[in-house]
Formats: sequence, structure tokens, C-alpha cells
Amino acid sequence: MSEQPSALSELRKLGLTINIDEPTAARIWGELLIIAGRVRQGYYTDPGDHWFIQNGKNDLDAYHAIAKEIVNPQTADETIEDLIPHVVYAFHGEQEWFPSGWSIEAMKARILSGPIQEWKGKRFLLAAASPSQEKLKESEDLPTVENEVERRQQLLASYKSATGNPSNRKIYEAVNSGIHKPEFYHWQKGNLSSDSVTCINFERFLRDKKPPIPRRPRD
Repeated sequence: MSEQPSALSELRKLGLTINIDEPTAARIWGELLIIAGRVRQGYYTDPGDHWFIQNGKNDLDAYHAIAKEIVNPQTADETIEDLIPHVVYAFHGEQEWFPSGWSIEAMKARILSGPIQEWKGKRFLLAAASPSQEKLKESEDLPTVENEVERRQQLLASYKSATGNPSNRKIYEAVNSGIHKPEFYHWQKGNLSSDSVTCINFERFLRDKKPPIPRRPRD
């Protein structure tokens, strides 16, 4: 039996050339496959047969699936404007989505100009939310560690100590933590990229020592 290609190798074939780890690649590739599956199930078909909704939202979702994992405060314009659209364009062609035969310039102009602008804005928000190393040293009473997993364990322990020792469940189910159960355990194990939006926002929440706010129970 032949070995199954890795998520990273699949993304490399689509033209994603920036350096990412396999867990990040797996999240991106998994989201892209989900979008492709939904297309086949008619998930994106609009009852009114509106062209943009029917044949554009899948590409929009593909763009966001990639951008949310790789865009960080240091991301270059070329990545947002050219690299991610190139990957979306290649995936569109690989999946044989309609319309076919158009250029990447046409896709960027007709569909992807919105998310390109959106992620340029989000990059500024990420920069504002990400503290400098100097501020980290001032705000954290944690020792410097080389091991990322240990650093995260100490950050979480410091947060729990300052907020009444809430359980992991109370943290990842809180409305203000910005993280869900699978992402929380990926973060705890060091598998969630420190450059991802989720990681940056969650660690900011921990550093701010904000008590977890429970979700309202469903009626």
C-alpha cells in the first residue's frame, strides 16, 4: 500500500511555499477538503442561482481557511495579495469548480479582493494584540524556557493561579477565551502555531488574567 501524501506535500503542490509545520498544514488541508466536500453536497448553491454566492463563497472560504493559519503581524503583502490567491486558484482548478478557464487575475478581481483587504486589516489587529518581547518580560513573572510546551504550561498555570484555578473545561468553554476544546488541547501540546490568530488571542486572554465567562445554557 502506497503511503498517503502529507497535508504539507499537498499544499506544496498547490504552491504554498512559506514555511509551516505539519499540524498547521493539516488544519489548512482539512478545511480545504471540507469545503470541497460541501461543494459536492450543494452546500454553496443559492436557491436564486446568484452567481457570486453559488460560485464564489467556496473560494472565499478557502482563502479564509488558509489565511487564518498563516497570517501574522509580520506577513508580507505579497503573501496576502498573491500567494494565498494562487493557492486558492490552484485548488479551484484541481477540484474542477465552475467557472473554469479564467485567470487568477479575474479571480482576484471578482471574488478575492474582499478577503485580501480584510486580512490586511486583520494583520494590523494582530500586531496590536501581540505584545512586544519587552512588554512580555514586564507583564510575565514566568521564567524563560526554551521548550514551547513548557512555556505554555507555565502560562496556563499562572493564569489559573490568578483566577481561582478554573478547570480546562471552564476555560475553553468560556465566551471570552477565544478558543474551543480541540484548539485548546492543540495549543497545550504545542501543536497550535504561535503565529495563528487563535493562539495570539488566547495567550493575550491568559496574560490579561481575565476570569472565564461561562456560556449561557441553551433553553
